Parts: sequence; structure tokens; C-alpha cells
Amino acid sequence: MFNEKFLSSLNILYIEDEELARETLAKTLRRFFKNVYLAKNGLEGYLTFKKEQESGNIDLILSDINMPKMNGIQLLEKIREEGHLVPVIFTTARTEVEFLLKAIEYNVNHYILKPINIQDTISKIQEVCEKKYYQHLVKQKQIELEQYSNILDNVAVVFKLNPDKKITFMNSLLLESFGMKEEDVLNKHINSLLHKEFDPNFINEVWDVVKKGKSWHGNIKFVNSKEKEFYINSTFFQIISDTGFEYVNIGFESTKEVKEKREFQKKVIEKLKNSNIESSKVKSEINTQKKYIEQLNNVIIKLKAQIHTEKEKRLSNAGQLDHLEKELSGNSDRIESMLVVKNREIKTYQDSMDNLKKDMTLLNKHYKKLETELMNAHEEIEDFEREISRKDKRIGTLSDLLDERETILKRINPDLV
Repeated sequence: MFNEKFLSSLNILYIEDEELARETLAKTLRRFFKNVYLAKNGLEGYLTFKKEQESGNIDLILSDINMPKMNGIQLLEKIREEGHLVPVIFTTARTEVEFLLKAIEYNVNHYILKPINIQDTISKIQEVCEKKYYQHLVKQKQIELEQYSNILDNVAVVFKLNPDKKITFMNSLLLESFGMKEEDVLNKHINSLLHKEFDPNFINEVWDVVKKGKSWHGNIKFVNSKEKEFYINSTFFQIISDTGFEYVNIGFESTKEVKEKREFQKKVIEKLKNSNIESSKVKSEINTQKKYIEQLNNVIIKLKAQIHTEKEKRLSNAGQLDHLEKELSGNSDRIESMLVVKNREIKTYQDSMDNLKKDMTLLNKHYKKLETELMNAHEEIEDFEREISRKDKRIGTLSDLLDERETILKRINPDLV
């Protein structure tokens, strides 16, 4: 099945000396590929390749072998001598076995028998270009992973074990924790670095897990050269290197007291699988490389997130410190000025309170004087009321006397009334 989107991104150089065959196949190729460059012999093909390759435009060369001026083998030899790794597929007749053997020496990628089958040709081009593409992508991802591994080396502890459970690598951060040099730990069994209280059989548990292609997670208790204990929150996994299987531990150091408080538990690496691939099974190799790239991407994404988090924390702390310093610096003069004003206000308030106390003392004196005068006035009013009462009694008595006089007068002389 064709990957039309992928094919439409490719530029093909097609070299064929037979004009009818060249033009006929070119029409079909142009339906699938981005650009199809044509040449009628090896020399013209070489010049076209040199011109277009300056801008990286040629993704694959599809070429006949028997051609005038420069045949396909000579073309391939010249391109390889100049260090170009562009994929090359030859179209060939069955009688050209000797040419094919020569072509293999110069790393020809594939060959197609004449008469050319269009579907088979497109399929072969796709397989070869995908293989080249994913090989390049894997290489780029490995470079990127190595860059992030270097960054990780500054924040995480890393060591590797061989199948005999002996140390083959330890990064500088972990060496500092142990207080040792590299030559002190290389080829030592991992158990020799464990704390005496830690179960040495843990490594067998690790082996049971990682040999199944899984990751092992847990805390490992070590002791350094000064007999001081420390823990590593570890992730163990298996990889395939040039020397065979290796067992990698990536972790973060913590002490027993803080390990439960720190939730720095992101998975740095989940799985890194790779399997031996037969060169003849290109499709299987491509699928394996796709999975490997996906795993590398997952690791890189997590490393980016972890590094980004650490950078954000540092930037945030630095920003807060700068802000506090600026705020303290800017506020010191203002606070001092406010203190002067407040001191003045307090002095004014104290003076007011002193004056108020004096006024209260005078008011108390006036109040006592008024109270005395009021008591005297009450006494005078009471005396006056008693005097009035006496006068009222006298008036009552005089009134009775007048009434009695009138009565007597009426009796003596009624006419006088």
C-alpha cells in the first residue's frame, strides 16, 4: 500500500537512455512524486544530481545500468567517492549480474528487473526512501537524546550494569555522592555499594523485571565512602548497545527524611526496546525504527518537561527575589518618611492630650465651684419657699380676720355693708 503523502514529498532523478521508456515511466512517476528530474545518460544524470543536490533536492536516483558516456556503475562509484549517501535503485536486465555485484560494492540500495513493473517500482522506491528517512530520523533523535542526556546528567544520577551486574558506567553526579573516582567503582558488583541494611537480593528482582522489557522502579539505599547513607529513587531498564545488553539506572538522590515529601516521581524513561533486524526485511526494520523513534520522543518530551519545570522554578524563585529586593529598596525611603510623619502625628496627639488634661482639670474646678453655688442656691430657694409659706399663712390669717370683721360689721350695722 502506497503512502501517497510521503511519496509526494520526494524528488526523484530518473536516468534512462531509451527516450520512449524514459518518457513513458516519467509520466507515471510524476503522478506520485513531488519532482521528477530526467537525464538520458550517466554523465547528464551526474551533472543534474550535482546541480540539484546543492539544495538537497534529490531523495533517490532511479537509473539504468547500460548507458552511453557514463554507465550506471560509474555514476554510482563517482557519487559514493564524493561521500553522497543518496539511495540508488538500478533498473537492469537479468544478464547484468556482473554489474550488480560491482554495484553492491558501492552500496546500491535495490534493483528492479526489466521490463519495469510500475507498482513494484513505486513500492521499492517507497521502501528504500522510508528506510533512509527513518535512519536519518533515528540518528537525529539519538543526537537530540544525547543532548538531553547531558542535561539530565546535571540533575539525575546515572549508572549502567553489564549482565554480570557489575558497574560499567557512573556519571559525575553519582560519583560525587559516593565520594569516589570512576576507577574506584568500575567493574565493581552493585551489591558492594549497597548499605549493609539493604537487601542485596533486590538486584535479582530487578533482573526479573527488566529482562522482560519492562522498567523497575524503587528506592535503593547506598552508603558513600564516609559511611553516610543516601537513597536513590531509581528507574532500571534494559537497552541494547554495541556490546550487547546493558542495564541502565536513572534516578534522583534523596535522604530517608525527605524521600516521602518529594514527589519528583516522573518517569524519565519507560521502555527502550530494540531488536536485531535482518537487512533483507526492510519493512520489519522500518516498523522497528518507528517504534524506537516514538520511544525516543517520549523520553525527550519527559526530559524537556522535567528540565522546563526546573527552569521555571529557578526563574520563578529568581523573579520573586528580584521583586522583593526592588520592593524593599523602593519602600525603605517611603517607610522612613512615613515613620517621620507618624512620629509627628504622635507628638501632636500627645500635646493635644496634655492640653486636654489641663482643660479637664480647670473644668473639674469650675464644676466643683458650680456645684457649691448650686447647693447654696438650693438652700436659698428652700429658705425663700419657707418664707413664702409663712407669708401665705399670715395672708390666710388676715383673710379670715377680714371675713370675721365683715361679719361683725353686718351684725352691728347692716347698712354699712
